[in-house]
Amino acid sequence: MKKLTLVSSVGLAAAIGVATSASWLTYKHDFVMRERLGAEWTALALMDEALANGRRPQAADAAAFLSNKALNGALQQLVGATVHVPAEKVGGIAATIEEIRIKPGIGLAGAAMDIRVASPSHGAAVKMHVEGDLAFRGTRLVQRAAASAQTVAEFAISIANAEPRLDWGFMDLPGRRMVGEVIASGLMLALDRHLVVEIPMENGLAFDTGFNNVSTVPTSAGSVTLKSSLPGQTVRQNFAFSMPLFVKSGVWLMGTRTAPGEVAPAKPTVPQADLPAKVAALRTKIGNEVEGLEQKHDLVLMLRGAAIVGMADQIARLPEANRTATIASIATTGQLVSDGKSYVELRDPTSATARVVMSNVAARWIPNQGAALAVNLNMDMEAKVHVHANPLPVGGGAGTTVLLKGSAGKHVDGTLRLNRIATNGHSLLVLDASVPCGGVMADVKTDGRIEVGDFKTDLFPVGLRWNVPVPQSIGQPTIVVDDLPKQFALETTHRFDDGTSFRMAHDAIEYRVSVADVQASQDGYVVSADLEVHPSDGAISRSEPEAQRAAISAALESAKHPACPAVEGDMRVTIGDIEIGPNGEIMRALRNFVHDITKGPGPSNDLVGSDGAVATTLKNAAKDLTQGPGPTNDAVGRKGWVRQRLGF
Repeated sequence: MKKLTLVSSVGLAAAIGVATSASWLTYKHDFVMRERLGAEWTALALMDEALANGRRPQAADAAAFLSNKALNGALQQLVGATVHVPAEKVGGIAATIEEIRIKPGIGLAGAAMDIRVASPSHGAAVKMHVEGDLAFRGTRLVQRAAASAQTVAEFAISIANAEPRLDWGFMDLPGRRMVGEVIASGLMLALDRHLVVEIPMENGLAFDTGFNNVSTVPTSAGSVTLKSSLPGQTVRQNFAFSMPLFVKSGVWLMGTRTAPGEVAPAKPTVPQADLPAKVAALRTKIGNEVEGLEQKHDLVLMLRGAAIVGMADQIARLPEANRTATIASIATTGQLVSDGKSYVELRDPTSATARVVMSNVAARWIPNQGAALAVNLNMDMEAKVHVHANPLPVGGGAGTTVLLKGSAGKHVDGTLRLNRIATNGHSLLVLDASVPCGGVMADVKTDGRIEVGDFKTDLFPVGLRWNVPVPQSIGQPTIVVDDLPKQFALETTHRFDDGTSFRMAHDAIEYRVSVADVQASQDGYVVSADLEVHPSDGAISRSEPEAQRAAISAALESAKHPACPAVEGDMRVTIGDIEIGPNGEIMRALRNFVHDITKGPGPSNDLVGSDGAVATTLKNAAKDLTQGPGPTNDAVGRKGWVRQRLGF
């Protein structure tokens, strides 16, 4: 009797399982198709409303496009993932994703998977084909292991239908029993909540205002090496991405500079009558409207010009310390000016300094060109120079050190642009604030006079005419995107209170971006790039990327401040308002002055020496009185000043 009861119980359980499986297999198709059409209608209606309200990538503060190829590469991180349902639930079941691929669509994209379901306790397995809708869940900042924080875009797959692939069709009783266990165990529900893929992406634009640069400027008798520096400060513009627009070639994510938290649009009511026809009509309508949004590259970034201009506004609001550049001498060769015996030189290699304050930093967008930058430069300078005069052919002489001070200002116009740089086989996207080649001419002088020993003079106020080269960049060009391979660690294991677990087969995803083109449009920039994404199980060798990164940095460093042959910085000495050059008249006057105050007036003294200006005038006058006017007569001679002034 017990045996009969047991057999009856087993038969009843089997009958219930078969009936459940049979009913699931028979009614699910119409039900799933109806749900799929409803989801597609909702997505298309929301997209139609967004387009009608002008929400397009070109109008957004920023927009990012991911191609189907990029999305499909990201989906591969799910291949090999396994869901385990504990033994307490129908004897224990495990489902492994064997293959996954994207299903493109306008308004709504999907994913198709082949999974293998096995029951260790029953020793049976069955394959199932699963399809679902692909939805954008938003961006978030994640940090795993020892890696730095990374912003990722999350896409989730919502299972719409699961179809078993039985080896023997309706007669495959073990397979049908497995299907029944799949349903009873809630395996599909467990799988549904874990089908999430992460795609690393940048959600903002950053620019470092700091720079360091060393250059050498010529003097008439040597050179001065200058170091230009500005304390670094990073200005950043973040974007909140939302509202995906699925097109045939991929998906657009539109971003705004405002903080996230906007109210999501209300879902439209799904019509009950003629739903397939209405979905088809709406799909065709939207397909025609978004035809211009289709892209050929894997990754496209649109950045509105107002976002670039906004970064210039941030620079203008920085503390003055972060807008003040220092230009200091660090080495010299030769002198500033020399005739071989007398000379003027910096007191020491570090005795010349200029401070440049950037003020009124502003920018405006110029259609199809980029952002125009305007900056006022205000300089304060000082230098300590040593003046040495040697009137004797055998050396000696005397000199003094004077402190020179001065200031100058200049308005400069430049650019704040995104540029593609190809260097050493790499393709980079950089943000660069640059100004044209030029300099600020400033006269730094002393109120004191040349002093030699106990003597002073009012003849020679010494100065320095300094053409300070303007740094060609406000900050260094900042790399926005490079093409080095990168890895992003995945969260490999999830465990839940009900005993269900989900484990990824791969530890990370590896990706690489190669910038193909940068164009300035009417309203902003369009950046096109190629993107490779695939799962990875091993860490990238650190040596090769570090070597490549060093090569990129070196190449970028050499391109930061190209030479400006048209406008060279220099230093020139002045005495009074006259520049001193090699073998100049003022150098001879300087030697004569030192000789006169140390040894008394000599024959070449410019004023009272036997060959000086006063003596020469008296000699000419005496000759004119005794022999008649001569050509050198200072008053009326043929070359005299009277004829020169009157023009005869």
